[in-house]
Formats: sequence, structure tokens, C-alpha cells
Amino acid sequence: MVKNLNEVVTQAEFGYMVGLAQQTVSEFVARGVLKPGESAACWIASYCSHLREMAEARAAAGDLDLATERARLAREHTIKLAMQNNVMRRELAPTHLLEEILAKTGARVSAILDTTPNRIARHVPSLSVADLAAIRHQVAKASAIAAGMSLSDLDHDADADVCTDPIGQGATDTDKSSEREEDETA
Repeated sequence: MVKNLNEVVTQAEFGYMVGLAQQTVSEFVARGVLKPGESAACWIASYCSHLREMAEARAAAGDLDLATERARLAREHTIKLAMQNNVMRRELAPTHLLEEILAKTGARVSAILDTTPNRIARHVPSLSVADLAAIRHQVAKASAIAAGMSLSDLDHDADADVCTDPIGQGATDTDKSSEREEDETA
């Protein structure tokens, strides 16, 4: 074996040092990775540089990097465990369960809203038929929204459902602004 790395070595000796067959070392020489007549230290440096370049090329090409994949897997495992803990602490619920709760709540609210116009009519007998029709119209809108609630409504603009025409008769902009002022003072 080589005692001094500054000595020139044969292809077989270098192969033995780094764990390659002599034919593979010969291919590196033919490709210019290793230069004939250089010392063992130079060949080791050249060979290591070549290995680094090959690894960088694989990483740039998107080949799997075992360390990165293990880190990603460990991260995913940590996330999964955290989610399981949140479910056990009742801080997280399955989507289908939340949808079911919304549907039941919406149905209950809708049932209450459906009886509201008749209750108002009993308590305020002076309301006209047109007034009761406007109330029924708005209650029906609110009831439909409540009955049809789903998780996808979280992305929906809630202000779009707000009625700016409480009487349902096409109030003008000045009427709307005066109604807002009355609401704010009330």
C-alpha cells in the first residue's frame, strides 16, 4: 500500500485505495477526470471533486436526495401526529361532521325564522299586508341562507347577503343613507 500520498500510484493501487475496480479507474483516466502521472493525493482530490459534481448535477436534475426526503417524511409525520392530538383534544373535527352540524343548525334557525312573520303579525296588528309581505320576503331569504349553509360559505362575502332595502320597494340612495343614519342613531 502507498505510504506517501505524494507518490504516483498505479490505477490498480488507486482503485484499491478508494474501492474501485482498475477498469473504472482506467475510464476516469480516459475521460480526463484523473490525469496520468499525478500523485495519489491529486487523484483523490480530483476523484472527490468529480463525485461532488455528479451529486450536484443529480440534485439539480431533481433526483431524490435521501436526507431531504427523510427530513420531509419526518416533517409530515410530525404534522400528522399534531393533527391526531388536536382531534383527541377536540380542537379539530372532520369536515363532514362540521357540514352536518351546519346543516342541522341551519335547519333549526330556518324553522324559527319561518314562524317569525306570523308572530310579528299577532303582536303588531296594525301592519299592512304589504309590510307583512316585505317581512316574509326578507325572512324567507334569511331562512334559505341559514338552511343552505356549508363550509364553502366561509369564502363567501357575507355583506352581499345584507339587505339594504328593508321594505323591498327599491329604496333610492338617499333613502338608504337616511335609513343608515336612523339605524346608527337607534
